[in-house]
This record gives sequence, structure tokens and C-alpha cells, in this order.
Amino acid sequence: MKKKKKPTAEETAKKLIELLDDLGWEYDRMSTSGQITMDKIWKIVGLPTRAEAEKQLEKELKNKKK
Repeated sequence: MKKKKKPTAEETAKKLIELLDDLGWEYDRMSTSGQITMDKIWKIVGLPTRAEAEKQLEKELKNKKK
């Protein structure tokens, strides 16, 4: 019987971010507490919160129109 290879930290982080991204589709349906927790998790993994990402997108779209 072969031992299952333990995932690397990079593989684990990548999978975690994929799952968080998938969960992000439910962000608007989450309670306020759930949204706050989700934002905290995004901060821990070094990525922007939903509000920060939306603000950046608005800024980019505004600059594109110029």
C-alpha cells in the first residue's frame, strides 16, 4: 500500500485560496458576521478583502475611461 504524499505548503495555500474564491460567490448571502470573518481570512492569506477588491476594480475602470 502506497503512502499518500503530503501536500506542500504551497499546494495547501493554493487549494485554500481556490476554496475561498469559490466561497466568495456566496459573500452577499452571508451574514454580516460571516462577511467579516471572510475578510479576515483573506487578510491572513495576504489578499484583498471584498471591499478592497471592488475599490481597486472601480479605480481601474475609471482610469480606463480616461
